[in-house]
Amino acid sequence: MKIPCFSNEEIASLLERKRSYDVLDIRSSAKFMAGFIPHSLHLPESELNFLTNLRKIWPSPREVILVTNKTSVSDHVFTAIHEIGGKVNGFIEFKQWYTAGYPVLSFEEITVQEIVENKITPQFIDVRTKEEWEAKHIVHARNIPLATLDLSLLKIPKNITYVTFCAGVYRGINGAAKLRSHGYHVLYLAHGLRVLEQHSKNE
Repeated sequence: MKIPCFSNEEIASLLERKRSYDVLDIRSSAKFMAGFIPHSLHLPESELNFLTNLRKIWPSPREVILVTNKTSVSDHVFTAIHEIGGKVNGFIEFKQWYTAGYPVLSFEEITVQEIVENKITPQFIDVRTKEEWEAKHIVHARNIPLATLDLSLLKIPKNITYVTFCAGVYRGINGAAKLRSHGYHVLYLAHGLRVLEQHSKNE
């Protein structure tokens, strides 16, 4: 399916106008973490359960611009976005944005072993839903559901390091990207609930 290519100036203008559109980056997670357009959402085009995960990271669908590495996008991406009530208005190639010198942010993935070995004392933020948190959670972690993270920024100090996680991958990544977009120092822990539980058992 062909969609229009947005210019850097158009994307920058949309972001300045308090993001009247959402920006969804469908490149690989590794490439997204290495460099992304501020305030982007992320879900790789290659994700087999694209629709299921899209519902989790995008609770309030609206018009969206895709960030890609190429000029074509798989049909299942359009189908999933349409099914949950969103609308694809166009795309931009990340390289086009980056080489023009527009703002790009990044964050790193960290492991429990690295946290222990480097004696890091972060604040863990569990971005799963309240219901998931109440069913099972990690002691000392703080629950701020991904859907409410933007609304909770005034309650999150900026003078410490944060580690975001969920039960899997994408909500944790998107939580980290949201915080990074607002100027926080943040790291991402993949499969955080499971690995933190395992670490607690091994202590």
